[in-house]
Amino acid sequence: MIAKVDVIGEEVEEETASEPQSRLSYFNKLHDNLKAVTGLATMEEILARIEGQQQTHSKLNEIGLQNDYELRQLKNQRNKLKDELNDIRTHYEQKRDE
Repeated sequence: MIAKVDVIGEEVEEETASEPQSRLSYFNKLHDNLKAVTGLATMEEILARIEGQQQTHSKLNEIGLQNDYELRQLKNQRNKLKDELNDIRTHYEQKRDE
């Protein structure tokens, strides 16, 4: 059986009766794989798990960016303190040599 699906300009796209069945079969396999991987039974549970993982991923990225910023700040502070220590050493050595 062939059903007329869509007309684009003069082209007619046709869909055979087996194509919807193939799609349904594909999505059923996909659902079964998701159930097996997540250990969850319903699509609602699977979607909730995926959304939770996306939120966790976003939060971890945000924390990573904050940590990178703090690390840069601490490195800058360390460099300033090293420079200050070198200045103090230099000044001490100059005074000692006088």
